[in-house]
Amino acid sequence: MNQNFNFMEKLVPKILSKQKWITNRAWSEFRSKCIIGDIMHCFTGLRTKNAQKICDAKVVEIEYWENHLIPEFNKKYVRSPLSQYAWAEFSLIDGFDNYNDFVKYFKQKLYNHGILCYNFRIIEV
Repeated sequence: MNQNFNFMEKLVPKILSKQKWITNRAWSEFRSKCIIGDIMHCFTGLRTKNAQKICDAKVVEIEYWENHLIPEFNKKYVRSPLSQYAWAEFSLIDGFDNYNDFVKYFKQKLYNHGILCYNFRIIEV
């Protein structure tokens, strides 16, 4: 099931330069239907008159994790949902400037059903 994904405009250069190749989204029944091999239609400004398509990308891996599993600030070297990366690295790949910004963002979200981490590869710009 191909789905549209919206990204902040500031992340577009990171996506196109392949510095950002993961995205974390709140679990929902709809989002959980996106599986490995599906196409992500990546946009910025989605659902506005200024919407612009960034690219199409293929989902290559999906990990589910619960919001409460994010370690506190002083535990940033514990392994992330993509086990080969420490949380500090994981936060940079997701497009955050640093680990503390990542923690603040996800700790303020009250995702009762957890978070889906999509690992993607650009296939068409």
